[in-house]
Amino acid sequence: MSCQLGTAAAEPDSPLAGPAGAQTDSSPTAVPVGVTTLHLVDPNRADARAPQTRRELAVTIHYPAADAASYPLADGSRPWLPVAGHPSRSYLGAPVDTSSGRLPVVLYQPGAGAAAYEGTTMVESLAARGYVVVSMDDTHDALFGTDFPDGHYVPVDPNAELSADTLAISSAARAGDISFVLDQLSALTRGVDPDVDHGVLPAGLDAAMDLNEVGMFGHNLGGAMALYADSRVRAGVDLDGALPPTALDPGLVADPNRPMLFVLGGGTNPALGHDTLQKMTGDRPGWTRELVLDSAVHQSFDDIKYNPDWYQVIEAGGWGALNPDRGHAVINAYVAAMFDHFLRGRHEPLLDAPSAEYPEITFG
Repeated sequence: MSCQLGTAAAEPDSPLAGPAGAQTDSSPTAVPVGVTTLHLVDPNRADARAPQTRRELAVTIHYPAADAASYPLADGSRPWLPVAGHPSRSYLGAPVDTSSGRLPVVLYQPGAGAAAYEGTTMVESLAARGYVVVSMDDTHDALFGTDFPDGHYVPVDPNAELSADTLAISSAARAGDISFVLDQLSALTRGVDPDVDHGVLPAGLDAAMDLNEVGMFGHNLGGAMALYADSRVRAGVDLDGALPPTALDPGLVADPNRPMLFVLGGGTNPALGHDTLQKMTGDRPGWTRELVLDSAVHQSFDDIKYNPDWYQVIEAGGWGALNPDRGHAVINAYVAAMFDHFLRGRHEPLLDAPSAEYPEITFG
C-alpha cells in the first residue's frame, strides 16, 4: 500500500498544566506513529457527485509504529502545518508495533466540506495510544480536493456547498464508505490486498487490526455519522456534530443501542446544539453522554485553528477563548476514554462525572 505524505504531531497525551496549558499536546514522545494510505475503489457503487465513476476513496491509516527511525517523517499535506510547535511525528510506512497484540480499530470522518487531514492531531494522538485509526475523505467534498496515492487528484465539487441537499448526498455516500472500508479492512486481515495500486503494506498491519473492536469518531457531519454507521461500529464519538436528522439522507437509521459520546462547543450556542441532539437521539436506550467544552467554537475540534490567518480567509467569526493545544488535550482525553472503556473494557472515570483535571468540561 502507498503511504500518504503529510501528517503531524503524534503523541500519547499527558495532562497539561491548567486551562491555558503552556505545554503542547503535540510535543515529541517515545511513541512514534506510522502512516500509510490505501487507494480503494468500490466496483458496486457509483459516486453520487460523479455518477459516471465508481466511488473512489483515499483512506489514511495511522498506527503505533516500531523501528520507525529508519523511515521518513511524513510532511507537507496540510496547508497550515507544520508550524512552530507542531512538527511531523508520523513515519511513512513504518512497521506496526505489535508488541501489545491486536489493536482496536477506530474510524474517523471530518466535517461536511472538510478534509480528513484536518483531524490529524486527534487521529495521531489516538494512534499513539495503541489504536489503528482509519481516516476517510468524502471524495468531491473534501477541502482542496483529494490526492490519491497514484498521484491523481480529484477536486472538490464547486457546487457541493451550494446544494440544498448536500448533507443528504454526503451522508448517504459516507454511510456507504464506512461499510465498504470495513469490508476492505476485513479482506486485508485475510491476506487480500484491497489497494488498487498494490503498494507496499506496512509490516504487521494486516495482522494488527482487531475488527471485533471497532469505534468511530468525527467532527460535524463526520461525528453525526458515528450514530448512523454500520452495525460493526461498537461505540461512537460525535464532536460538535449536532445535525437535524431531516437534513440527512432519509434512508439512514440511527443505532439506538450504540454507546455514544456527544461533545458540544460551549463558545457558540450549546443550548441549540442540545435541542438538535435531542432530535437526533430521542429516547435511545443506549449509553449516551452529552458534554460541553467551555469556550470551544466549531473549529476548536479540528486543526484549522493552528493557522488563524488562513482560517480567517475561510470563515470570519473568531476562535473563542480556548487555547488550541489545551482544547486538543481535553478532546483527546475524552475520545480516548470513550474507546478505552467500550473497546478495551477499562473503567474510565472521565465518563462518569466532571473531573478537576479537565474543568472545561461540563456534563449536559
